[in-house]
Amino acid sequence: MKQMGVSCDWDKFTYTLDEKVVKQAYSAFKQMWHDKLIYRGERLVNFCTFHGTSFSDIEVTYKTEPSKLWYIKYPLADGSGELTVATSRPETMLGDTAVAINPKDKKYTSFQGKRLNCP
Repeated sequence: MKQMGVSCDWDKFTYTLDEKVVKQAYSAFKQMWHDKLIYRGERLVNFCTFHGTSFSDIEVTYKTEPSKLWYIKYPLADGSGELTVATSRPETMLGDTAVAINPKDKKYTSFQGKRLNCP
């Protein structure tokens, strides 16, 4: 940058991955965590199947589209019944590794801890 003739206050010049900047970023996140302004969760939001990555809310343009609601019946592994799941994205069934239920909903307490087979 100096060779290009950029005139800067070179004493304050810094790079985003300089140790000073990284320490300040960690300090800010630690303070926000302490103040309960942020949380950490292992989840993807706005996952794009086309790009194979996730996007933040500010990168997403929401569009309402009419779609069909599919009902998938997952048989219990022990053969004692089935659990029906409604989804607008049936293609994700092939990658399903778990089905979550609300343990407080009495309608589904009999399924708690049970194993399902992917149809």
